[in-house]
Amino acid sequence: MPDPSTRQAILTEVLRRVAEIAVVNGYQTDAGMTVFAGDLPALGPDDPDAAIALMVRNDQAVETGGYGEQEDGITVTVLPIELQAVVKADSTQPWVSVEAVLADIRQAVETSDRSLGGLLTLPLKRGGMRAFHREPGSTVVGAGVPYLATFAESWGGGAV
Repeated sequence: MPDPSTRQAILTEVLRRVAEIAVVNGYQTDAGMTVFAGDLPALGPDDPDAAIALMVRNDQAVETGGYGEQEDGITVTVLPIELQAVVKADSTQPWVSVEAVLADIRQAVETSDRSLGGLLTLPLKRGGMRAFHREPGSTVVGAGVPYLATFAESWGGGAV
């Protein structure tokens, strides 16, 4: 079985970290028990009150060298990832729950290992939190925590 790309490995590690969010693991919420990748959930009546969505944004890649026939190019990529706290709008004090999930996300992701197990070439960075605009009829409220993951790959997607 071929190895995953560095990008896949980064997303897998972030998903692993947020999946550990549970009250029994010392967090405020159980939001890690329902994690969506690439999709913002609606959270219907049979869903939990809180969940997490991982959204991958457009990355920026820069080739940094290796133009000769003997050397493969190295591409440094900045991958924006947003982890979203999603809470049912009709729950009791939904914004209080959003804040608790945001705190849990930060606790789970922002460990002392900012390289995500050596996958990143620069430490993981966090941007400012962003509240969702709630469309009429939307069943959820929430906010996102953006992270920037910078990594290097050789030509063909192999780790450097």
